[in-house]
Amino acid sequence: MGAPPPLSRRHPPRGGDTPLRPKPAATPDDAPPGGTGRGRITIAEVARRCGLSVATVSNALSGGGRMAEGTRARVRAAADALGYSASPAARGLRLRRSWTLGLVIPDIANPMYGEIARGAAEVLEAAGCHLLVASHDSCPERQARHVRNLLRQRVDGVILQPWSSRDEEVPAMVAAGLPLVLLARRHLSQPTDHVTIDPRAPLLEGLRHLAALGHRRIAITLMGGRASTSAEERLETYRGFMERQAGGPEEGLIVRLARADLESGRAAVPALLAARPTAIVASNDLLALGIREGLHAAGLRVPEDLSLLAVDDTYLSALPGVELTSLELPKRQIGEAAARLILERIAEPGRACESIVLPARLAVRRSTAPPRPAG
Repeated sequence: MGAPPPLSRRHPPRGGDTPLRPKPAATPDDAPPGGTGRGRITIAEVARRCGLSVATVSNALSGGGRMAEGTRARVRAAADALGYSASPAARGLRLRRSWTLGLVIPDIANPMYGEIARGAAEVLEAAGCHLLVASHDSCPERQARHVRNLLRQRVDGVILQPWSSRDEEVPAMVAAGLPLVLLARRHLSQPTDHVTIDPRAPLLEGLRHLAALGHRRIAITLMGGRASTSAEERLETYRGFMERQAGGPEEGLIVRLARADLESGRAAVPALLAARPTAIVASNDLLALGIREGLHAAGLRVPEDLSLLAVDDTYLSALPGVELTSLELPKRQIGEAAARLILERIAEPGRACESIVLPARLAVRRSTAPPRPAG
């Protein structure tokens, strides 16, 4: 992949744009054109209610300036009582913000990422921001294009689950001063804010569950290749467990995939069966469902012939007739945590990078059982 064009958060005015005219002090920046009349409640009215200056009220509502928390609370209470709402456009011009953030995820069709997006959107909307969502489908060129488009739209920051841990866009975005939070994968050379799931403990819980049922030949699918820190951490955990349980895994039991969807799951079945496993750990629920379909097409039943354990625990896992044993990830909390991190980064650009690691748990259902007796 070629180097993307330089990223910049500063955009010159477009030809023909009308210069902004300064507004008189008596008409605040969020008053509707032509005076207040019966239109939007203005910041001046909030100031009169509180007996404070417009500047003090503006600082209280924007979080700026130094003032007693009691004063700030009194201003906010008055604003709520009057039904005051600052114009997003005016606030954006004043603070040089668009009040819009981007979320770039691997697969918008995967229910897991829908829950992450919902969690992020709820936090951002409560802060008066909008969320733009794009899907890179594990394609580096598509991811680079989405990032450039978001920058052209002057977003205030980006939440990104990168296709690899060596993405070229990540250092470029940081160098451009764009607030950035990564999901799942850390970047190998660029420190950033980061939200992830502990890749070791949940997988160990799932592997122990299979071992307790009597499985020794456990296959695993991995996403992201060797450029993914999360995939490599899962592989290290898997190898360590299999070394203790069975003297080490056969390489054929490890199947790397470029994508984790239904079609990829069906296509992976021949490679998985070649190693003669009695259980399979799939990278996510969609992949597990594809593997299940492929096993059924090959005349094999889950769990009677092979046990199947998934990661994600979306609503698909619990559907009647599916009932996948799955590692339950706190999907909405991932989105919420990422949104809070990026808002904090916008408010405090110079603070130290923070990494949030969330727990997961195993939801045992009907897709795992003791292995079929040999013979």
